[in-house]
Amino acid sequence: MQADTFRFQNATGFACGTLCAISAVDMKKYLTFFILLILTSCGGPSFEKEYYEQSTKIKFPMDYTVVATADNGEFLTITILDLNKDGCDKFIRDNKFQTLYNDSNSVLRSFEPQLSGLNFLDSCYRKLPDKNLLVREKSFENGTGWTYYIDTLTCRLYCQINYPDWGGK
Repeated sequence: MQADTFRFQNATGFACGTLCAISAVDMKKYLTFFILLILTSCGGPSFEKEYYEQSTKIKFPMDYTVVATADNGEFLTITILDLNKDGCDKFIRDNKFQTLYNDSNSVLRSFEPQLSGLNFLDSCYRKLPDKNLLVREKSFENGTGWTYYIDTLTCRLYCQINYPDWGGK
């Protein structure tokens, strides 16, 4: 049985006259390889738990689900996690999250929470919940600034880390 061969055509549609010695079976193998290569390289960014924990000194609970993540590779990375509701209060207390709305603090009362990195996520994730439901923890150390918000109703954690500007600007 003779292997199938393919005749390539140039842009004008005329056969180039060269027969390709690749069999149909080999062609399928090459095609499968290239499709897998493309699919694995298009996976998008992944949540780098170790980087977040190292940068913020906040350890994530064992039980969480990654909702959305983005990393522009230049100045920030952002991730939204759904934490287990059973351990949410303990996580908030252990990491000293603070309420945003406080009658005694007029600055926080007028504060509208924002995360610039939300614009890198799918549009359905670009708005933070009502500030009355949020608690916040943030810091700036060694050129790296970060902000975490937790929706106390759903236990959804919004994490943004701003990369340091090594150029000093």
